[in-house]
Amino acid sequence: MAAPVLVVHDFGDSDLLVVPVTSHAARIQTDVFLNDWRNAGLKLPSTVRTEKFATVAKFCVVKKLGALSANDSTRVGQSISAVCKQIAGPTA
Repeated sequence: MAAPVLVVHDFGDSDLLVVPVTSHAARIQTDVFLNDWRNAGLKLPSTVRTEKFATVAKFCVVKKLGALSANDSTRVGQSISAVCKQIAGPTA
């Protein structure tokens, strides 16, 4: 069974940068609970794990379930931005 993911970026090659979407509750500060999970095409209340970046081949994507609401998209984007700043570390 395929697990849902959120496409973070399509660089235009054969892969996608994704983060997992899970029905488990948020566990850490960077996890984002989706308020509008039904409208996003998900079957269960869901959380986006913004720290768990992965690359998947486009041919592995079975279908598009839906899209995040503007509010959820903003919150997920802010969390991904915070994770990237953490990874990059302090700037000189």
